[in-house]
Amino acid sequence: MSTAVGIEQAESGDRPRPKRRRRRWFSWTVAVLLAVWAVIRAGGWEQGTLLVQLVTVTPYGAALAALTALVALLRRNRWAALIAALACAAMVAALVPRTFAAEQPAAGGPGAAGADDQPVHQG
Repeated sequence: MSTAVGIEQAESGDRPRPKRRRRRWFSWTVAVLLAVWAVIRAGGWEQGTLLVQLVTVTPYGAALAALTALVALLRRNRWAALIAALACAAMVAALVPRTFAAEQPAAGGPGAAGADDQPVHQG
């Protein structure tokens, strides 16, 4: 009698899936941390040594966010993928102005071009 019940449960597939929950937990953790990073970067709230150093590696964070979104989609965790994709978009939006340099005004100070013509006053 007990063997028939075990066979029926095995055939119906009613076993819990702890690995799937763990995978979703990992996707959510990475996506939320990347979203917090993007909010700090977009809001300009990077104060203190750790946050300033974190902002310097934002290009790698954007790549990690894109990879996280892809992995979350492959694992069918759509909401975590959306959060990671939004974090990636926010980081990329912060990086785009740095990739296209604008014209810089001419520097005017000691050591600048044309500054050697004037005498230096030492006092």
